[in-house]
Amino acid sequence: MQRDIPIPHYTVQDNSHWQDDWELIHDYSYALSPSPLPKHQIVSRKLLKYLSIEIDNKKKECGCEIFSPVTRLKDRNLKFNIYQQSGVKYYLMADPGAKTIKPFELANNSYIEMKNGLQFFLNSSCAVTLLPEQIFET
Repeated sequence: MQRDIPIPHYTVQDNSHWQDDWELIHDYSYALSPSPLPKHQIVSRKLLKYLSIEIDNKKKECGCEIFSPVTRLKDRNLKFNIYQQSGVKYYLMADPGAKTIKPFELANNSYIEMKNGLQFFLNSSCAVTLLPEQIFET
């Protein structure tokens, strides 16, 4: 008979004493992957340029995860659910390998993939248009 092995839970205080880079999500620790590849950093910089607009810090408007081979499952599942449960209005999944960005919008507490492309409004005066061909060009 196989015994269940308890999975330890951690706190932010525990995390502050650890060496190396760790991410703490819902009391579980995740080792951060090695430094991102240059392609990942280029996409990150370009997305930041497009999204670096002033919005009210009190509102949770937009979250984005850039996939890497190591983080893909965590970003598509765990972080997707965290953003959704936290009420973040838009969630972007950027995949440098496939050169795609999938946008999701929160509706009735669930994310729905946006079919109208990569243009959306963070608020009444702030439109965002993402152009994957520019973001993923190297």
